[in-house]
Amino acid sequence: MSDLEPEEFVSRFDAQPTRWSVIQRAHGESLAGGAEARQYLVMRYSPAIRRYVRAITRDEHLADEISQDVMVRLLQGDFAGADPQKGRFRDLLKVAVRNMVRNLWAKQKVRRTVDYDLDLNEDSSNNEIDAAWTESWRDQILSLAWTQLEQYQQ
Repeated sequence: MSDLEPEEFVSRFDAQPTRWSVIQRAHGESLAGGAEARQYLVMRYSPAIRRYVRAITRDEHLADEISQDVMVRLLQGDFAGADPQKGRFRDLLKVAVRNMVRNLWAKQKVRRTVDYDLDLNEDSSNNEIDAAWTESWRDQILSLAWTQLEQYQQ
C-alpha cells in the first residue's frame, strides 16, 4: 500500500497528526513524488479550506475564488516553509487563507458599514469557524477512507 493512501483516516480527526512526511515530500527535490504528494494535500485539504473561506467571507463566489487560489498555491509548492517546530500545517493554511481574504478585500476596496478586522473578530467567531473547518476536515477524511475501503474490497 502506498504511503499516500489514507488508510489511517478511519480514526478521529482530532487525534490525527499532520503527515509531515507527505508535506516534506511535496516540497522535496523529487518532481514525481512531489507532484503526487501535492495532489494528495489538495485532495485532503480542499473541502475544509472551502468551508473555512466560506465561513470567513460569507460569499460563495469569493469562497470559490480564494479556495482555488489556495489549491493553486498548494500545487505550486508555496508552503515549502512549513515546519513541524512552528505548529500544525492546517494552522499555517488557516493563516494563509485569512491573509488571502484580507488581500482580496483590500484589492477590491470592500467597504463595509462597520470596519471589520479579522483579528479582532477572531475571538468571537473563532470557535464557529474552527468548528466548520474541523467538520469539513472530518467529513473529507471519512469520505476518503470509505472510498479507499470500497476500492480495496473490489
